[in-house]
Amino acid sequence: MRTATAGLQDSRQTPDISPQSVFLAVFYSFVFRLLSFQQLESDLAQPYLQHWIGSDRGFGDDVLRYSLCGFDVTGLEAIWSRAIVP
Repeated sequence: MRTATAGLQDSRQTPDISPQSVFLAVFYSFVFRLLSFQQLESDLAQPYLQHWIGSDRGFGDDVLRYSLCGFDVTGLEAIWSRAIVP
């Protein structure tokens, strides 16, 4: 999963938290059916999740919102097309 998401980008300039980490955090929230970014922010305080998404620290829901608003969908489309087309 990390290699597939390595090329993801968003509109932030020199972000402290990579777009890949943001995407993996949101993917985690989707898989575990978290109801809000506040719940995800609470989970991101756990070192195991920080390690899994490749972040050296937790981050807040404001980072999630700002990153996702400027996400470059080209990278997501490439991941999606590789997942569907064998």
